[in-house]
Amino acid sequence: MYDAYRLPFEKHMILDLWNHMKLKVMRFMAISNRYFTTEALAEWHLLLVEVLRTGDADAAEQAFIEHMHSYKMIHLN
Repeated sequence: MYDAYRLPFEKHMILDLWNHMKLKVMRFMAISNRYFTTEALAEWHLLLVEVLRTGDADAAEQAFIEHMHSYKMIHLN
């Protein structure tokens, strides 16, 4: 479980990460929406949320690695 004093710092880190990659993610989403429905993309990301909720760092790491490599399934041309 997280300590209460760390939570604001971690939220700030997540926001900084999002701000750094937001444009790339939005472009990717625009392209991937040609091939997948919004519902399918949401379900795909829900798996990441669920693995984070387990608290299993190794499983989360593996899930995110697989997620990042899955972009190869979408043709960006």
